[in-house]
Amino acid sequence: MKKAFTLVEIVISIFLFSLIMIFLYKSISNLRLNNKNLKNNHTKSKTFNKVLYQLKNDLILSTKIKIYNSKNRIELITSNTFYQNSRPKVIWTILKQSKILVRIENKKIDTTKIKVKSIKFYQTKKKNKILCYIEKNNNKKTIFEVIK
Repeated sequence: MKKAFTLVEIVISIFLFSLIMIFLYKSISNLRLNNKNLKNNHTKSKTFNKVLYQLKNDLILSTKIKIYNSKNRIELITSNTFYQNSRPKVIWTILKQSKILVRIENKKIDTTKIKVKSIKFYQTKKKNKILCYIEKNNNKKTIFEVIK
């Protein structure tokens, strides 16, 4: 008598192999989606950190500061510049329609592509410390202090 696989055994093995392939495909699909989300979050975080770095430098190197919290705006005279201006006037504010944080240096607008709900600044009476409070649209808050 010859030993061979029956049709039922072959069908069962194909069915089990198909189930394994379906679960493997779902796992790979989830892994790709998670990698994509992680990359997007990393890019956004990196961009936000660059903007915070620029804002901190503007504040540290500033000589004159005017704070307008009701308008979500701060005006600075600083030595930190993008356009090689001497003592440029820099304004950090939020655009009303798009709610994007922008940096304006001598009428040249640099958009940060960061959506922000509000930005507030507080200065000590001695004017040696500035506290910055940023609330993003996803209700994440960032607070930092600059000591001059």
